[in-house]
Amino acid sequence: AGADGDSAIYTLNLEDATNLAAGTLVEVTYDGSILETWPAQFSGVTTVNTARGGFDDRCALYLQVLEDLWEVDSGLNGDVTYIGVDLSATSLTDSERAAVAWAFAGKHGGELVTGTWEELADQGYIDRENLYWEDGVLFSITEKEEPVYFMPEGMAAVTFDAQKWRSGLGAYSFCDCTSVQSANGHWDGYSIGSEAIS
Repeated sequence: AGADGDSAIYTLNLEDATNLAAGTLVEVTYDGSILETWPAQFSGVTTVNTARGGFDDRCALYLQVLEDLWEVDSGLNGDVTYIGVDLSATSLTDSERAAVAWAFAGKHGGELVTGTWEELADQGYIDRENLYWEDGVLFSITEKEEPVYFMPEGMAAVTFDAQKWRSGLGAYSFCDCTSVQSANGHWDGYSIGSEAIS
């Protein structure tokens, strides 16, 4: 998020900071100006410091889930202009959701649209009557409130479902996924409870 707590995406060239792992939270000192690009860029950066107690790579975890979904049943990705991403049912902040969606769509060369299935149908992307998205595919992750038992002290866990959807007869889902976070903030991969295809 930006300095005023907004949800804009900012990029920063860190060629000389190769020791920063994905998920590292940093504090940036700059001259107060923001370049009007998309994503926005800091101007006159003087220091980049690791924030105290700052590490949580849930964004990297969910980006990996989206990549794994992209790879399975790859025929669903064919001839897409739009890549839809819905992370509204996750605990990511607005800026984290925006950053993950932007990185994912950019990697695969699609035009990013964000929103739920209903929202994208209301906007005319998805053909609601025929349950079909002719020139796009929607990726979504939905966190669940199911408890994970027998967690070691100082560790947390998240359960979620993930899906890519092209049509009523063209979808692929990872169901009942679980990931465990260590005390230092690392989410150590994830396990898939089951997979479903339609």
